Amino acid sequence: IDEAEVEGFVTDFTSLAQPFKVNGFPVRLDTTVVYEDGSAGNLGNSVRVEVEGRIVDGVLVARKVDFEDGRGRGRDGQGEFEFEGVATCVSCGATEGTFTMFGLTLQYTAATQFADGATSANLNGQRVEVKARAENGATGTTFIATRIERD
Repeated sequence: IDEAEVEGFVTDFTSLAQPFKVNGFPVRLDTTVVYEDGSAGNLGNSVRVEVEGRIVDGVLVARKVDFEDGRGRGRDGQGEFEFEGVATCVSCGATEGTFTMFGLTLQYTAATQFADGATSANLNGQRVEVKARAENGATGTTFIATRIERD
């Protein structure tokens, strides 16, 4: 199962029935969503959460929402993203490259840590867990992998 996790602050929240964003990533709630350390009534703009689920058509469908206390794992208020699934190389090279997972494009650089036998040479078709950070630019959000390991 392809899984994704995003952590950060909620924005664009209007109601539980409408999509919103966490750390700039679009999220909608699954009908069976489970809440930890809070309830549906706690969800709103500027609330720090960690959301887990599946990405469907570029939207994270949240099966679990965990309310954070503001001291989450992200540094300087920046969110951390985790993706699990099969990587498909778009442009994989020795030290830099891009790959996709469930329709999202991710990048790796010379600073990306590879673990558990994952390498840029064998990334294509591998089931991996990716930790990434988001960078917002003129062309949208780019996900930069900080760690890639075989799953």
